[in-house]
Amino acid sequence: MLPFALFAQSGWTIYSSRGIEVISNASSRAARRTLNEIEQFRNAVGAILGVENAGSRWPIRVLVLKRSRELTVPPSLRLARDAYIGGVIAESDLPALFRRDLTRILLDDNTGRMPASIERGLATLFTTLQIDGTRVTLGAPPPALERDRDWARVHMLAVTPDYSGKLRVLLGNLQRGIPEDVAYRNAFGKLPAQIEREVDGYARGENFGTIPLSGLPLNPQRDFVEKPYSDLAAKIALADLTPSRAAYEAILKLESGAAAAHEGLGLLALREKQPGEARRHFTAAVKAGSRSAQAQLEAGNARQAAELNPKWAEPHIRLSRDASEPAQKIEHLTKATALDPRNLKLWKELAGLLEAENRFADAAKAWAGAERAAASAEEREQLSQVRRENDQKRIEAEYAAKMRIAAEKQRELDQLRNEALARIREAEEKASAGAPPHEGKVERWWTGPTPSGRITGMLQQVDCGKSQTRLIVQAKGKTTRLLIRDPSKIVVQGRHQETLSCGPQRPPRPVAIDYFEKPDAKTATAGEAAVIEFR
Repeated sequence: MLPFALFAQSGWTIYSSRGIEVISNASSRAARRTLNEIEQFRNAVGAILGVENAGSRWPIRVLVLKRSRELTVPPSLRLARDAYIGGVIAESDLPALFRRDLTRILLDDNTGRMPASIERGLATLFTTLQIDGTRVTLGAPPPALERDRDWARVHMLAVTPDYSGKLRVLLGNLQRGIPEDVAYRNAFGKLPAQIEREVDGYARGENFGTIPLSGLPLNPQRDFVEKPYSDLAAKIALADLTPSRAAYEAILKLESGAAAAHEGLGLLALREKQPGEARRHFTAAVKAGSRSAQAQLEAGNARQAAELNPKWAEPHIRLSRDASEPAQKIEHLTKATALDPRNLKLWKELAGLLEAENRFADAAKAWAGAERAAASAEEREQLSQVRRENDQKRIEAEYAAKMRIAAEKQRELDQLRNEALARIREAEEKASAGAPPHEGKVERWWTGPTPSGRITGMLQQVDCGKSQTRLIVQAKGKTTRLLIRDPSKIVVQGRHQETLSCGPQRPPRPVAIDYFEKPDAKTATAGEAAVIEFR
């Protein structure tokens, strides 16, 4: 526990660099030294991982405190209210646990999932990173008890001349979900089993080499600007470093309604499984003007939380769970997996929703994401089997969809054929019914144009369309095609009562057709039929 005497101290300063905050009551030199060490550390991890400008989802806030016999600072780096927070005694190196935690944060927030043994080895490898200004050295061995096989494997690949320049290739392949045997062969031209045999002897060794890494060209005195930091903000940071109910309540007594103190009390209540108490504090924090994404989320304002920290997946997870429509759930879960691609549970949930909506192609991508997020080869194989089953469902669904489309098209064609046939039959019936003898003067009933063409032959086929019909007539060894635009305007003559069906006429029927000569290249017809006489 930090002594409450620190609460009364003043003269706090802050130094910032690309999402890192160093808050100090010690010397300017000590604070700048710590900030440079964190920046060089972050750059070194990014260089090995092949990640430029490695960052974190939350700010990194570190307190550099004056040395005191009464002072014990937690050696870890953990997520507090609105930042990852840790502490360092002035003029001391970053603790090994702090480095391990920072490596884990950079892995989680910047890379795809790699085998757990590789990630454990990297976390141990970076605990001994040596930083002196801009000079950075990798490979100093950790205490003997920490030199396990995972460390030995990564150390061998990182510092030995045969492998050091190729480690980034291996890690890049593994992050993309490429199988280990392929990834090792791409990087080193060897299978994992061959590398493991070399690790057997390497782990038993005593002399472990180091390699220099390119440091950032930073000048702490010039590049890190000192600014004053308020006593209240320092008190809150100290309370976050070693959270306790007494520390936050002391802040509330000093500054009634301080939003940060309510946030801290709310987080403590959540850890103690007191959701009602937690909600009360988070609501009070929001009313007091909190700009913390965690406070907004726990107060029920997921959209505001997403805006305050657009790198955080949790608000989108909450929005997905609250959504009533599957499409909205899918939209928010898709955003969540993009922000937290290592979260296997999210990928599986998204894949299940997509399958339920018959979006099998998208579900296949989600299952592939789940494979990449798996921590073990066995788990990846299980997910690969699920993905293959999804592919089979997709194939079956696509085939069923094609069959439905084909059936619908066939129904449309049948309907068109039946409608055309009905029109032709109606015309035939009118012509075949005849009319009683007409007494008196015969009036001329047709005053329109007279057909100029006539063909006598055999009607071979009737092509029925949606809005027009085409007749195919064979006469004197020549095929003629005639168009019927409107069957209601066709005059049909003859006493034969046979029906006229769409398609080939079996047998062909003798006809004489009077038509208007209007050649049409688009329909390949010689004209438009006017009178059809069946013989």
